[in-house]
Amino acid sequence: MRHIKLFSLGLLALVFFCSLGNVEALYSYKVGNVTKTTDRNLTVHVIAHTHNDPGWLKTVDEYYFGLNNSIYWAGVQYILDSVVQELDYYPERKFIYVEMSFFTRWWNEQDQNTKNLVKEQLKDGRLEFIGGGWVMHDEATPYYEDKIDNMAVGHQFLKETFDFTPTIGWQIDPFGHSSTTASLFSQMGFDGLWFARIDMQDKVKRLAEKSMEMIWSPQPSQFEENQIFTAVNYAHYSAPSGFCFDIIQCSDEPIAFDPDLENYNVERKVQEITTYFRGMSASYQSDHLLHTWGDDFNFQAAASYYKNLDKLIQATNERFDKYGVQMIYSTPSRYLKAINEQKLTFPVKTDDFFPYRDAPDAFWTGYFTSRVSQKGYTRDSGRLFQNVRRLVAQKLLQQDSQYLESNVAAVVNALGAAEQKRGLLQHHDAVSGTARQRVKEDYLYLMQKAMNNVHKVKFFINRDS
Repeated sequence: MRHIKLFSLGLLALVFFCSLGNVEALYSYKVGNVTKTTDRNLTVHVIAHTHNDPGWLKTVDEYYFGLNNSIYWAGVQYILDSVVQELDYYPERKFIYVEMSFFTRWWNEQDQNTKNLVKEQLKDGRLEFIGGGWVMHDEATPYYEDKIDNMAVGHQFLKETFDFTPTIGWQIDPFGHSSTTASLFSQMGFDGLWFARIDMQDKVKRLAEKSMEMIWSPQPSQFEENQIFTAVNYAHYSAPSGFCFDIIQCSDEPIAFDPDLENYNVERKVQEITTYFRGMSASYQSDHLLHTWGDDFNFQAAASYYKNLDKLIQATNERFDKYGVQMIYSTPSRYLKAINEQKLTFPVKTDDFFPYRDAPDAFWTGYFTSRVSQKGYTRDSGRLFQNVRRLVAQKLLQQDSQYLESNVAAVVNALGAAEQKRGLLQHHDAVSGTARQRVKEDYLYLMQKAMNNVHKVKFFINRDS
């Protein structure tokens, strides 16, 4: 009799709970070995992206053209070719791109029809430039003026070509993060900043405390004038485990969506991905989640990646009543707008994310001082370039240089080329010293060629004086 009464009381409690009106279903999920339930419906912002290092295992030229694929299979030109084509086929798809050192090269090779297509995709929000620097610069070893110039040369191209100004920072691969970068990005007008690499203990703590998203205020005395919304990616900058659909870089199974076939896996894959997002949601305040879909040099064959993502998104959304998860193609700026509307309160961060440790005995600190000759040349060439640029500006304003009057176009081109090569040296695998030796030598060779022309400018202006 006692068991019947307890059952009746439990049934009444369940009826009362469900009659509150704001609960449509309870969803179970696991965090570690603990099973939990939630009534939250989730919206997952799928961020289709690629990370393209301008030099690391291969040189910047080899990465662009797809040379020396025995070292690493990567050809950036094919990524941009196929992504632009796939975005045109299905307008709901989206993609973000970061490294202007690669994009400008690809852009200059395109015919007018392709250029018009890219401009249309950018206007419609299908394509969005994130970060927008010449490279994704290191944050520990470059001088602050060099960081600014790296961003400026990329942003200048975007402004002149598309009248577009990036509003999101995307530093997903540098080995730790500095409050200087946060301060600079805030002053550049960025609304948000995303990165992936933080100390392993810090990440465990933030996951537990729901502080993966924060307000970074590197100079608290300036209050809102110098702060930026900052987020740490949940799973590095990769797709969820088992859901990478890049046929070159991954070997995960595709979505087999035909129920008449023996290998039909839609039900299982949807259950796996929704369970994953339920677990992820335990570490975030909002019912909106952002997750990257991509990795190093992904989307060289964009058709296969997008086709499987399309099927996964469609199948998940069709089962919303069962799992309470909706997936949408999105961008970080769209995600930021969505969570801003929820008026959440985030914790405040003021100091650096240094040093970075990704394993118990793996501290990323050696690169602060390694390859001192490379670091020294990067700094010295930068100071010389800054001085020559100031001298040119002064002489142009004073109009007292015959050399500049006759060679202003050549001087501007020489300085522009040096800006771009100096940008390459700020890459998080360049000035940091983490690239292979032959790649390091290529960086210095390209920089020296550009600086030779800067020296000529300095010589002729000094002779004029």
